[in-house]
Amino acid sequence: MPRDEEVREQHESYGMIGAHRISGGDSKLFGSSIKHFNGIRIAIKRAEKIRDLNEDRFYGKEELIEVELSPSQFAQFITSMNIGDGVPCTLRRVSGKRMDSSPETNERETFEREFKQKVAGVTQKMDAIIDEAEQIFDKKAVNKGDREKLRNMLAMLMQEIRSNLPFVQSQFNEAMEKTVREAKGEVEAFVAQRMNSLAQSALEDRGASALLETTSTTPMLSGPKES
Repeated sequence: MPRDEEVREQHESYGMIGAHRISGGDSKLFGSSIKHFNGIRIAIKRAEKIRDLNEDRFYGKEELIEVELSPSQFAQFITSMNIGDGVPCTLRRVSGKRMDSSPETNERETFEREFKQKVAGVTQKMDAIIDEAEQIFDKKAVNKGDREKLRNMLAMLMQEIRSNLPFVQSQFNEAMEKTVREAKGEVEAFVAQRMNSLAQSALEDRGASALLETTSTTPMLSGPKES
């Protein structure tokens, strides 16, 4: 029952935000190339302010949105302000509605597919140059325009080989480094969570042992002896 002195206040601008470490659950996260078993879940709710006993207390009401980030994404989120549109996160609930799981992607398979497409494009251009060269060489007289056309086609092919293919390789290397960082962050988060759990258990055990020791050494009070 609310106290008579309580003053409850709600406003459309009042909100609560909370972050929680989680483990298990859906391991697929948007913008991440590995599966995660540890993460950070952030929830934003509408809020109510209660004034009672000369202090303000704040309570969450209906949930507006719940998102999940990997440990690496969360670290990037809090350390990389004013950069673009922010950091990828996975929507879990929006206005009380559960979102579908994020599609699983394999970064290596994606790059392999894109690289094969690039190589296929280069091969197609080489075939076109060979066909053009054969037509030119079949002529009785090769003029300056034919030579210039063939030279331009070869230059475009060399540009593709020297610039575009190494760019794909550099992008692949960068993506693999990101994957390694995410994996290291996942391991570090697991170790930190495990250490915190063990420390908490140790403190609880020490507290219980101290309580038992105090109880066992406290003299029992007895009533007056009968004569």
